[in-house]
Amino acid sequence: MNRIIIVCCLLSVGCVSLEYASRQKQAIIHSQMLKELKQQSNKSIYPGYTRNGQLGEYITKGDVYLGQSKYNLAISTYKKALELDPKNVYTLNNLGNAYSGQGEYDLAISTYKKALELDPKNVHTLNNLGNAYYKQGKYDLAMSTCKKMLELDPKNVYALNNLGDTYLGQGKYDLAISAYKKMLELDPKNVYALNNLGSLYYIQDKYNLAIPTYKKALELNPKNVYALKGLERIRVSQSKANQ
Repeated sequence: MNRIIIVCCLLSVGCVSLEYASRQKQAIIHSQMLKELKQQSNKSIYPGYTRNGQLGEYITKGDVYLGQSKYNLAISTYKKALELDPKNVYTLNNLGNAYSGQGEYDLAISTYKKALELDPKNVHTLNNLGNAYYKQGKYDLAMSTCKKMLELDPKNVYALNNLGDTYLGQGKYDLAISAYKKMLELDPKNVYALNNLGSLYYIQDKYNLAIPTYKKALELNPKNVYALKGLERIRVSQSKANQ
């Protein structure tokens, strides 16, 4: 029964896991990707500030609203920016993020697709599209999107993360473990991957692997509630087995 509950928890937050890890992951990934997107899109966006100061103002305001989870304001602001520059991939991507943030996944998907028509190799938009598919339970589409990302960038941590989440959603635990392990090879301090890896080992009764995985997560974050609970579950299970 405990294992069933853990699997349900892992799957309960759409494209990721657990209440604690999910909140942490989404905040970290959004921050990282927003920074990378801005860096990559400087050439296309910053000229807009020169040609049209209003465009730059709308984009900046939209980013602020998105960062504050004020999705309705972000949406209306990004739409104003798109009226001035309908082919701005950065704005389309973040408009999709705002739709996704308030659970409007169909609108998010259609917006991401518009961005990908303009820039088919944009791994950030592909990542967001995969997330939206996953949250709708469309695992096959999420999987194909992950694979496109990895074709473009075999070491893309976001793609490996989504791949692991998708395998997890399909109940393919060994494949999920493989994806998270590859993710940790690239990002050894990724607590989210360690949490999920520990849980998968626990589900498979591989306590000898689950325990050091959880402990490593705790070394990185001693207040990691999920890792603490994972170790407690193992202790209880082992105690019952010895009775």
